[in-house]
Amino acid sequence: MDIMSTSFRTYALQSKQPSRPGATPCLCFIGTNDEELPFAWVNRHDAPESFVIHNPVIPFLDVSFVQDCITFCQNTHGTACNEASQYVKGMKLLDCYTTAIVQSTSPVAYVALSYVWGTERAGDIGKRSDGSLRLRLLSQTIQDSIVTTRRLGYRYLWIDKLCIDQANEKEKHDQVMQMDKIYAGAELTIIAAAGDDEEFGLPGVNRRHMQRSKTNEVVDFGSGQIVPFSFEHRIECLTSTWNTRGWTLQEGILSKRRLYFTRTQAAFECKMCTIPESLRLPDPQTTKGVDNASRIHFGLRQSILPNYKSSWQYPRLVSDFSSRSLSHEADSFSAFAGIAVNFSKMKPSIFNLHGIPIQFKNKAEELISLDAALARGLTLSIVEATIVDLASALSQGQTNSVDLTAKHLLRVAKYDRRSTNLNSIPIINCDVFDAAQASDDRRASGEFLSDLDGIPCTIKDSYKIKGMTVAAGSPAFQHLIANEDAFTVEKIKESGAVIIGRTNMPPMAAGGMQRGVYGRAESPYNAEYLSAAFASGSSNGSAASTAASFGLFGMGEETISSGRSPASNNGLVAYTPSRGLISIRGNWPLFPTCDTVVPHTRTVEDMFTLLDVIVAKDEKTAGDFWRGQPFVKLPDVNSIRPKSFHNLSTAKALTGKKIGVPKMYIGGTDSDPTARKVHMRQSVIDLWRNARGVLENLGATVHEVDFPVVSKFEKSDAGIKESVAPPHRNEVDMCQLMAYTWDDFLALNGDKNVATSLAQVDSATIFPRPPGSIPDRYDSNDPLVRHTDVVAHITGGRIPTYDIPGLGRALQNLEAKRKADYEDWLDTHNLDAVVWPCNGDVGKADADVNEDSAADAWRNGVLYSNGNCAIRQLGIPTVNVPMGVMADTKMPVNLTFASKAYDDNNLFRYAYAFEKESKLRQAPGRTPELASDTIKLGEKIGKTGKVPPEITIDAVTEGQQINISGTCKQDEVEEIRVYIDGDEVGDVKVAEGKWEVTSKKSSIWEGRAEEKGVPDPNKAMVVVVVRGKNGRSTGKLLFV
Repeated sequence: MDIMSTSFRTYALQSKQPSRPGATPCLCFIGTNDEELPFAWVNRHDAPESFVIHNPVIPFLDVSFVQDCITFCQNTHGTACNEASQYVKGMKLLDCYTTAIVQSTSPVAYVALSYVWGTERAGDIGKRSDGSLRLRLLSQTIQDSIVTTRRLGYRYLWIDKLCIDQANEKEKHDQVMQMDKIYAGAELTIIAAAGDDEEFGLPGVNRRHMQRSKTNEVVDFGSGQIVPFSFEHRIECLTSTWNTRGWTLQEGILSKRRLYFTRTQAAFECKMCTIPESLRLPDPQTTKGVDNASRIHFGLRQSILPNYKSSWQYPRLVSDFSSRSLSHEADSFSAFAGIAVNFSKMKPSIFNLHGIPIQFKNKAEELISLDAALARGLTLSIVEATIVDLASALSQGQTNSVDLTAKHLLRVAKYDRRSTNLNSIPIINCDVFDAAQASDDRRASGEFLSDLDGIPCTIKDSYKIKGMTVAAGSPAFQHLIANEDAFTVEKIKESGAVIIGRTNMPPMAAGGMQRGVYGRAESPYNAEYLSAAFASGSSNGSAASTAASFGLFGMGEETISSGRSPASNNGLVAYTPSRGLISIRGNWPLFPTCDTVVPHTRTVEDMFTLLDVIVAKDEKTAGDFWRGQPFVKLPDVNSIRPKSFHNLSTAKALTGKKIGVPKMYIGGTDSDPTARKVHMRQSVIDLWRNARGVLENLGATVHEVDFPVVSKFEKSDAGIKESVAPPHRNEVDMCQLMAYTWDDFLALNGDKNVATSLAQVDSATIFPRPPGSIPDRYDSNDPLVRHTDVVAHITGGRIPTYDIPGLGRALQNLEAKRKADYEDWLDTHNLDAVVWPCNGDVGKADADVNEDSAADAWRNGVLYSNGNCAIRQLGIPTVNVPMGVMADTKMPVNLTFASKAYDDNNLFRYAYAFEKESKLRQAPGRTPELASDTIKLGEKIGKTGKVPPEITIDAVTEGQQINISGTCKQDEVEEIRVYIDGDEVGDVKVAEGKWEVTSKKSSIWEGRAEEKGVPDPNKAMVVVVVRGKNGRSTGKLLFV
């Protein structure tokens, strides 16, 4: 219907205006059926401020909206929604402050929860010795409901699973027969209508964000307004798993007020009205009432109890109930008892119920996956926190980006520069607090860019970040300044994320754990082992920093296994996309036919949040080899990526899937006699056996298979030694291609102070061997060791990159080889995907100086991630998730999921299901939680001011003593905290607008001094955080 048509305006004005002067304004839903977009009519003459149309942007629940709805209902709806609660004999409640189950002895205000159960784990629900519950052992929905109850200002929460002793049949019967009183007596019932079970959580509360949709537009005419707005929550509820369950029918009907959580928004409903989050109520003190013509009704058509009490309605309720599913036939009466008891109170009563016809779907529910994001109850640690955890804390005023950034910097100071000396982030972004403050400014103004707004992250040294050096770990380019942002960096900045610094890598990514101009990143798990494969693990800094919670995500890369390998050695999620799906423009190339962006996160859901930002169409192709080449047509990124990657969160994705696992990667032997032997450590095989059980429990069938895509790609020639890298087999001169693309990168960057052409570079400085290190074991013809030849390709003159003879044919042959040796093979065996342990073992940390350790580290199965060169050369997409930690070495190992090119979405579905079920990531032991890591979760959302506190800072050193001082507006400041190398300094003296503190340097750099170019490793890292009385903060970073 055209909302500007005469007939529509006439209908709205004549039919829906208040009928008399001074009448209460009326909210109406107009349309010929439920599927049409509703409209709100507001008459200005009656109440100009009656209703405010609101466009929710921040994907988190606005608690004030719910509080206003409850107050509005209490003040305007009389006894219809405000009948006095009855005491329920024997009822227990969860005290959300102490997390203890307490006995109710008198009527109290409480909130109830209606949700879909998961399948019980064996054992109890995890009580401490004092009777309180361990939150980490509760499902995500229950955790989120506890948080929501507290934030709404209530203390008690009723949850059937926790408040009824499931082993006490008498208690169960007594409480079930009072179910009508329990739900009717609740001040509010939380309806968890998103997701398949209780592990999904409440979108907008902590872990999972809401997927906001339509924007409201107001049409003015005459004396009123017509306002279309989103009513998606109604359809989502009616089509949800929650609305198919037998128990939830009575839970919804019996409740007097309900708060629905759907994927897109929250909605309040009582017996008188529905108010979606996209509508804002007026001041309850100035508005007399509200009415509307449509509610969710739980599948019912007219009204809800108690106005539903008539005997002819009973069969309709039975019919509705019969269409729903139950897990246990014995629950068939209990799940309907609350409604039945309500009918028994009619005049005349209905007492003789001869049975209820139940139609079972026998749908098995999933095993609960326990979540520890809020394991500490009223606090949240940044260690192992998810993006949504911290984004929620930011949006709800529990912290701000300056504080959050400071907390991550303190971990970098303590564990990366001192103490364990991980050395994963050699280049700190000295403007980091400017980006954090900009994020806080946006939030203070009610603006919001994305889920990443204000979230700390790291970027590998090979990505351009405008104004920063882009050395790619090489001494030759240590002072090269980036002229622009790489595409993904640009998208990350646009999202509002805060870049902590640049992560470590070997020179030019030409290897794995070789030491570059800034050294290398060490393992946060075990100092005796490498943080990545020695021959191909160049994103070691990205992975180590993300694993150690120095940032929420890291941007890595891969040419052979440089993204997958460090992810595996650090227990992270890694994604190697199909060709062209993520733009690599603005990154240093290595082997352009193989290179790809590889993001690192700690969870699959965090990966989804990041990919929603960086997987986007890039109109520019210069500097991106595959998207710029004219020989192979690639699909448009928007034809592959989902609207949101979070839509791939499918817990049952592996049900009925046929999964292959190469025998060569689980201790077996490939049938091809020329296939290279793969070293597999027994503790890795043990992890695989456990992972296989998880896959099979999820409904997949696992088949041990040969792996021709690898065995055909690299034959075991008689002359190849055991502990060396296999020779590269390419149809073009990869040394020439590498030289040309390096030259292109320098030309596009245009830094005349360093180099605009590779011909201007001294080849000896590109990848010098560190003092005391032993030679690498690459083949003598490998481009990675032919640095002089690389430069010579340019000094002798060159042609355009895409004019290299035979290049087009070579690229087309790579595509044909993937189809013949891999995708056709998948079809022949009816395989949906292939999985394998990411590596067979982890090399020792001294493999660069110890020949015995080197021999182990260069074995097949250890030197690269399994799959070796074939995976990237042929453009096979993978998603890699934690498979556990080896029992003997205490090092993590990942499970790799692979499928056909551009089947990336299904890979994510499988990986999500596996991670959700297994939860096998473990935090590293060498970087434990600091006192400064904790965020105190307040009871109510904080309000922040517009302007942060002003402060100046100066530092002077005298030997080992540091004097730090500055000025501030004392009346604006609540506290000043000063940290040196991650340790908090004593009390800061503040008087007459000045502040000062004196301390000693905590320690000096204990690593190799020459490995850290910027800043000087022996300078103290000073972080100052000033918290203002208005909730804002200011941060300062300096090195002295």
